[in-house]
Amino acid sequence: MAGGDVTEIGQIYFGGLLLPIVAIEALAKVCITIFRAAPWATAPALAVIACIALRASRDTYRQIGSGLLEVLQLVSSVYTEYTAALERVEELTPLIPTWASLSARNAPRDVLARACLYHLARTNEETISAAKFAEALPELHVGQRAQLVRETLRALPSCSQPYAGRWQIGHAVRGKQPS
Repeated sequence: MAGGDVTEIGQIYFGGLLLPIVAIEALAKVCITIFRAAPWATAPALAVIACIALRASRDTYRQIGSGLLEVLQLVSSVYTEYTAALERVEELTPLIPTWASLSARNAPRDVLARACLYHLARTNEETISAAKFAEALPELHVGQRAQLVRETLRALPSCSQPYAGRWQIGHAVRGKQPS
């Protein structure tokens, strides 16, 4: 529930800020482009802006100021809710141990097995060779040569070798023809 709160509030907050930020950035780029193309044209544009600003009444300035203040208060309150929800999620999320800390507390083969499962589940390839996979693993502070990786993958019941020398998580369905 806390994760859902963070997602929803974050979408509202960042989505609400996105349009004004994009509009301001676009306006700035237009102004920079005009200035680079025709620097002499900026003086009349600034004069027009100054004239409009001088002719505006105090009530107009007050309305603009109060409107900006309301917007800032709304942004601030949504941000406060977002950070509170994010803190709740971070409190509930367990700490993920580093490979070095896992290596210090567990048997080397157990660390290698966990790393193999973790990274094999996240590989972009359908199947991968043990040698290539051993090179792709991070520094685990345990032995991780290709032969050790191959032996570890063979020992894991959740890994299979659908083709000679190629590994995957799960087992291929046999006996069915693809349709």
